[in-house]
Amino acid sequence: MKKDAWFHFPETLAAQRQGDALRPLMTENFVRLVVIAVTSGLAILVSEALAGRAPVWFAILTLWVLGLVSFAMQYLQVFWPAWPQRISLVILSWAISGVALWFALLHDQETAGWMIFSLVLMASSIFMIRPLLDSLLSLLGPGLVAVVLQLRSGSVQDQAGLPLAVVLAMFLAFVAAAIQFDQKMRYLNLVRMAAGRQRQLEELALRDPVTSLYNEPAFRTRLSVELARAIRYKHPLCLLAFEIQDAGLPLQSMDPVSSDNLLAGLAAALNKTLRTTDILGRGQDGRFLVALPDTALANARIAATRIQATLAQFSSDLGSVLTMNCGISQHHGEAIEALLLVTEARMREALQLGPDQIVVE
Repeated sequence: MKKDAWFHFPETLAAQRQGDALRPLMTENFVRLVVIAVTSGLAILVSEALAGRAPVWFAILTLWVLGLVSFAMQYLQVFWPAWPQRISLVILSWAISGVALWFALLHDQETAGWMIFSLVLMASSIFMIRPLLDSLLSLLGPGLVAVVLQLRSGSVQDQAGLPLAVVLAMFLAFVAAAIQFDQKMRYLNLVRMAAGRQRQLEELALRDPVTSLYNEPAFRTRLSVELARAIRYKHPLCLLAFEIQDAGLPLQSMDPVSSDNLLAGLAAALNKTLRTTDILGRGQDGRFLVALPDTALANARIAATRIQATLAQFSSDLGSVLTMNCGISQHHGEAIEALLLVTEARMREALQLGPDQIVVE
């Protein structure tokens, strides 16, 4: 078990802040203390009724009052930090166990009183599973008091059975708390894995299945963000649209398997060529789109030449003849659709001029 499990609460995956993560866990612990206090009072009431004696009203009322206090504290926890809440939880568990201990001592060595005390002790630990240090503290105080009182009440030989029973209850309670903690962590790990897979699926929905580049809807989303930033801060932004041909024919006319392998390798080469701030995507019609933030037309032309050189190197390694026709435009405050239309028009002009042509706005 990790060392942090003794001191810290497991994180809540859906929480954005530490306070949001701890609040539901603290609420859960306070509510469980209410259940412990009320059920312990009912257990004392039933045991007294079965024994034919009058109910021990002080013990019952004290336990129920402690339950009401725990119930009230869960609504006030928003206004105070986590550490005082943890301390108050331990103190409340001691108080509940202490009332049950007082009831057990009133009955001297009767089995019913000690059974109720042991059950309360176990419940106090099992319900306070986060973190395990709180479970140990909630057990240690009343358990040690019970053992000392019993050892002092008579000879060790006569009284050894009850302290051993209390120690056994403490051990079983702590084992149960550790098992429950481990189960909770396993559940959190499963949730974390499911969340990770969900993020992977969401990321795949943004990617072109062949090249793993942004697909056109995702590229438009990223481009709109960069356009808004460029307009706000009056920074330049250029857009490139280029089509790659093999021996004068579009790549879509090639064998699908060969075309996919070529495009996947080419996309990896282009990603290495461009800056990390540049946005590379693939359109629905097979063309490539590149957004160049903080880039004027002159530098955009240099970037297109660099892409052309990468393509030439890539095609020579394959032993084929790949050419690129590219259109470049710079934004002037127009909408994203207008910028895309202008860039595509420049690309069509480049296609009409012949292979390996770059047309700048």
